[in-house]
Amino acid sequence: MLLLSISFPLQAGSNRWAQNGALDVFYPLSTEQGLLTIHAFHAALGYTNAVYGKFYTGIGFAPAKFLEFSFAISAQGLRQDENNYYLGPIMVSPVLKGGYPFYIGSKDNVILSPGLLLQAQFATASYWASDSYPLTGPFPEMNAKLIAGLEVNKLFALNLNAGYGISFDTTATVPTLPYALALQYSPLPYLDVALEASNNPLLTAPLSFDSLTIAPLIRFRTQVMDFMGLSFDIAAPIKLHSAAQPWKIELGATACFDIIDPPREPLARLTGKVLDASNATALPAQITFPGKNLKAVYVDSLTGAYEFSLTPDVYRIRAQAAGYKWKEKGVALKDGELKVLDFYLTKSKELRAQISGVVVDSLTKEPLKNVKVSINRQNIKPLFTDIMGIYKITLIPSDYTLTFSKQGYLTLKRQLSLENGDFIRLNIALPPFQETPAETLSLNLSDTTSAPPVTPPVTPPVTSPVTPAVTFDTTYSSSTSVTITPSVRSPIKSNDTPQPPAIAATQTASPQDSIKGKPENAFQNASFIDKPAFKNIHFDRGSAVISQSSYEALQEVLAFLTANPDIRMEIRGHTDSVGSAEKNMELSTLRAKAVMDWLVSNGIAVWRLSSAGYGETQPIADNRTRAGQNANRRIEFIILR
Repeated sequence: MLLLSISFPLQAGSNRWAQNGALDVFYPLSTEQGLLTIHAFHAALGYTNAVYGKFYTGIGFAPAKFLEFSFAISAQGLRQDENNYYLGPIMVSPVLKGGYPFYIGSKDNVILSPGLLLQAQFATASYWASDSYPLTGPFPEMNAKLIAGLEVNKLFALNLNAGYGISFDTTATVPTLPYALALQYSPLPYLDVALEASNNPLLTAPLSFDSLTIAPLIRFRTQVMDFMGLSFDIAAPIKLHSAAQPWKIELGATACFDIIDPPREPLARLTGKVLDASNATALPAQITFPGKNLKAVYVDSLTGAYEFSLTPDVYRIRAQAAGYKWKEKGVALKDGELKVLDFYLTKSKELRAQISGVVVDSLTKEPLKNVKVSINRQNIKPLFTDIMGIYKITLIPSDYTLTFSKQGYLTLKRQLSLENGDFIRLNIALPPFQETPAETLSLNLSDTTSAPPVTPPVTPPVTSPVTPAVTFDTTYSSSTSVTITPSVRSPIKSNDTPQPPAIAATQTASPQDSIKGKPENAFQNASFIDKPAFKNIHFDRGSAVISQSSYEALQEVLAFLTANPDIRMEIRGHTDSVGSAEKNMELSTLRAKAVMDWLVSNGIAVWRLSSAGYGETQPIADNRTRAGQNANRRIEFIILR
């Protein structure tokens, strides 16, 4: 037990009555059980036209933590000249005080202590003059006071005493209203500075300040041994309305002894520091106890040090600070043990991934500047390519859609799934908008028989991504000219490579074909999108890892694209209906992208390829059968050009 503990800087000193307090003010903050206080001496000396003095001594004891009593003796004297002096009387003052602390705040840094005080004072002798003429001594007094204390951060303290007193005169009792106030500041563990004000007016004149005394006080405290502490006081009480004794200087010394080891619960102490691992500087950290219902402890922000008591047990001690990775240590504490645990925290690394690339014109292959690159997040501002067509952005790992747009060009979108540490190189070829000339499909509709003019029922092919305006020459002749005019601007599908303009096609049909509507079939045979018959690509079960058995099929696709450098291709992934639709959509997207990545890694330009997942939305067989499920799990290669 530390008598002069930093945790309780007020308890080591005592007032004139051998109690915890200033001079005449009592502090209600409880002390340690078994603490013996000996107020060795307290001498007061003052001077006006006469020299006077007063001497105090006393002893106090705390049988319980919240209870303290004391017994003080004092004597005073006055000397006016060689023939006129007075000695006495000897005063006896017993005191009984009780006070209990209440801790307030998340860090228990505010202590509110209410209490009750009973004090009596008796004179044992009268005054004596030089001619042995006896004088009447002071009358006995009894006071009952309510006391209250407020301590903040173990630095500031406010203590108030107020109550009711009775002075027993020879003929009557005189009621009084004694009250006192003390402000204390403890800038150092061994130093207290206090200012006390006390007054004891009559009950009939509560606003009288005839007995008002102001007393500044300085107290020094030190610990001699584990069971012993000392304190030294210097004070200057000033009576504001006393011409006979306006001021005096008081010196005091107090010794405290721990004579009883009070019963206590088993405790162990844990101490240490929380520091930056890179430079060993202190961190304003927090200590928590995962798995235990204990309050967090805050370390000293200047030194990084912490110290607290715990009951013996096994604990997980975690240190955490803003901007740093938390660290945790396990410790087993025994009764009376002191453990030292230091924590060195490293700064948190921000999770991030990077995307960069070049945006070029798909026809001229020239870099495009000021291409707007938008990300599907409201909190991320768009960026623009530089004069070299280069863009670069750092993002936290997640799924993103990047949109590339520029006036005069088609808009492209790309979906990416980023993981921590990824460095993605994504080059983009933006197709410009183009005027597409009219294309003519000539059909031979000659017939040997005469017939009235008719309008052949020719319909645009439904599989074409272009929506053409189809016009016909309505004059029936041996040859009918069909003109197909695609849209002025070639459209683009979301998350896809832009659709190129339609390719002109010429076919010949017999007159019988026109009667049966064969021109429509002839148009479909010249479709702009085709699905070549490649072997299916297989993957490991439930994943996007391509099976070894599928590399032969991939080589076939690679050879086809290498032999046809003008062709663009979309890779589409499909699944069966086993599992959730969301998971199937994600799996099909990843599988299609895996095939695309394999082709790019083997030399196919990324701008020629795109990938998309359709999940279970486009089945080609019955998902209720095993054979149907096998058929629906597929990769399709769609030739765009």
